[in-house]
Amino acid sequence: AACASSSLLLNQAAMMLQQNVNQILVFTSSHYAVASRQFRYPNTYGEQKKVTSTTTVTGAGAMILSHRPSSIRVVEGFIGRIIDWHYDNVSDMGRAMAPAVYENFMTYLNETAFKLEDFDCIATGDLSQAGFQMFCDLLQTSQIEVNNQFTDCGLRIFNLDEHDVFCGGSGPACSM
Repeated sequence: AACASSSLLLNQAAMMLQQNVNQILVFTSSHYAVASRQFRYPNTYGEQKKVTSTTTVTGAGAMILSHRPSSIRVVEGFIGRIIDWHYDNVSDMGRAMAPAVYENFMTYLNETAFKLEDFDCIATGDLSQAGFQMFCDLLQTSQIEVNNQFTDCGLRIFNLDEHDVFCGGSGPACSM
């Protein structure tokens, strides 16, 4: 699931808890050098990165889920579907993913009883500055006011004014 690893793990773990598993540990990680070497233009290739490129976060995170009562809990999960607008700029994965985030988010709101005001925070994983802006623009076409309730983990993990990470952070460690 690449960038969606943490949400996929959380959904799978919650389903396993429903099947009589008592406690489960889920974790994921990402590393800048590995991702850039394997999935993007290799570091040693010397490719000049585009302004819309993202920087894979080196980090890891873990969660323990159990049946023990807690103020933090998984209430519901939603696994969306792939939406392909045939955007093919390999240096701008944020804009490539934004339509799927938008369409799946709208489907979730339309198919559940939840309203925007039910959430303290609505966070996307790693859309980047360009992709998150596109997501916000799409929301506005549906008359959804974008405010501080919306955020992107890839933008929050780095201060873009202080770190040279191009268009933001990416990878499983962003949202974990």
